[in-house]
Amino acid sequence: MTMTSPASDREVSTADNQLITTDRLAANYGGIITRLNSLDARLSELPTRIDDDDTCGHWQDFIKELDDHAKAIEATREDVKAPFLAAGSIVDSFFKALATREPKRPGRAELIRARVAIIVENYLQRKATAERQRREAEARALREAEDRRRREAEEREAMARRAEERNRGAEAERQQFQADLAAKEAQCIADKAMYVEQSAQAPSADLARTRSAGGSLGTLTDKWQFEISDITAVKGAPIWAYVKREHKEAAIRAFMNANAPKQFGEGQEWQPLAGVRFYRVQKLQVRR
Repeated sequence: MTMTSPASDREVSTADNQLITTDRLAANYGGIITRLNSLDARLSELPTRIDDDDTCGHWQDFIKELDDHAKAIEATREDVKAPFLAAGSIVDSFFKALATREPKRPGRAELIRARVAIIVENYLQRKATAERQRREAEARALREAEDRRRREAEEREAMARRAEERNRGAEAERQQFQADLAAKEAQCIADKAMYVEQSAQAPSADLARTRSAGGSLGTLTDKWQFEISDITAVKGAPIWAYVKREHKEAAIRAFMNANAPKQFGEGQEWQPLAGVRFYRVQKLQVRR
């Protein structure tokens, strides 16, 4: 079968869904909506304030009715959705077996790609290493040339001083000129050497970049990895700034649930963490 257009390249419409619609669900499960409407209508009887146990008990029972109906709606939702989830799982399994790039469950295309990638990556790594070594060797050669020219400049300087001492002005001037020239050349070589040294420390992406005749670009990416040898030895302070707020809140909540006092006198406080205020609230709970 020819795939004319990937799902990501076209607009999905209701015509794609021939299995279920909102109108069809409303028609098939109208009883749920009718029951919810009747419960909603009883809100007209809700007082603005409760002052006795009988009234409170009546509306507690109403909350229980709502909870029971909500559970029934959720159970129906799960029953109705189950075959669609199963169908979606079948679709996912079929296509993921062909093309998924999940590390633990690679598809056929990814397995084929991995075999080729190992060979290509190995070449690019060797290419990057060779280029880095070439640049390092070039930088060393330049530093050696720089050193030779600086020694020559020093020797010429010494010769110029000796000629000056012997009143040989022309010779001294010539030697000084050669000394200045050697010093300038040494500085030019030093600048080039520094540039090459820096280029030898370039990212692997710059050293391995390879463009194919077909237009693909192959290169390498330098990345850090880590492994934990002792999680209890890891100090939280240095990495706390990089933890997302929702994860920080989850950690604080877990700490609170595990350590907050169960019995606590009125007016007493429990504030074990700087920057966090812990406080008690009373929440309604209705049950049978």
